[in-house]
Amino acid sequence: MLCYDLDSDCEVVWVSLEIQGAKQILIGSFYRSHKYGNSTDYLDQLRASLRSASKNKNGQIYLAGDFNLPDIDWSSRSVQPGSQYLDLSKCMLDICNEFGLDQMVSEPTRVNNILDIFLTTNPTLVDRSTLIPSISDHDGIPMIMISTRPKISKQRPRKVYSFHKADIHGIKSELSKFSANLTKQECSVQTMYSALEGKIKEVMDTYVPSRIVRKRNQTPWIDKNIKRLLNRKQRAYNTWRKTRTPSSFENFKTQRKLTHKTTRTAYRNYVNTVCTIHLNVSGLSLKIWSFIKNLITTQLSQTGSMALDNAILVNLN
Repeated sequence: MLCYDLDSDCEVVWVSLEIQGAKQILIGSFYRSHKYGNSTDYLDQLRASLRSASKNKNGQIYLAGDFNLPDIDWSSRSVQPGSQYLDLSKCMLDICNEFGLDQMVSEPTRVNNILDIFLTTNPTLVDRSTLIPSISDHDGIPMIMISTRPKISKQRPRKVYSFHKADIHGIKSELSKFSANLTKQECSVQTMYSALEGKIKEVMDTYVPSRIVRKRNQTPWIDKNIKRLLNRKQRAYNTWRKTRTPSSFENFKTQRKLTHKTTRTAYRNYVNTVCTIHLNVSGLSLKIWSFIKNLITTQLSQTGSMALDNAILVNLN
């Protein structure tokens, strides 16, 4: 959808892209011709357009085009010595600092200069930047691959060695035999290094106990039934946002109340189970201590303090 309210007295055009489940995206295309000389008035018009675009605090801004500013070193965000466009370059950098814009093109687009640039308020969503052949006098046109929403990197299971439980004598004996055989062979440094690396890994797997560590479940009381209720509540909320009818709002409140009640009941049952079943002769089990640690960490991160019976025990504020 074209955004005519963002137009100004410069060659810039904006479109608004709205994707379900993602923040609003504003995409702008800009061109600055050499005929405007060293005057910063043209960039001031771009500043006015960006000021209007940035009124939506939750939106993402992407601005690309031929800015014709060869004297900016984008890696250090500074003006190169002996710049012929000193005022223009400083003005452009001020605009980037004012609106929190990062420049993502790193390869020269014409001779040794980066004239075609890509600015964004969220560089973490930019996956890749490369140049494709151009039909103009420029060497290439930047092609930017972006994501519409942040990616969540899940922690993969990993192997962890318990070196304090390792069989040191077995390791020394095995490596001594290997060293004696290796020194008798005539081979290249790379071959010896590869053999040593492989032997160390083999010895670790044989003489050092290990275990597979996976991501901990921070909310073990959330089962499939509660997840189903959470999805049902979200669908009811989305319906109410679209229709704004009293019946849809009542349905949303009913689903929310049922979800909260079921979640609280499951939480209490989990705590009671942990505290009654996992007690042993020596005291609290590892599972209880893990639950208490997670409870304390969550409370401190959310509120900055931890209270017990209305008494502040820890205050990080």
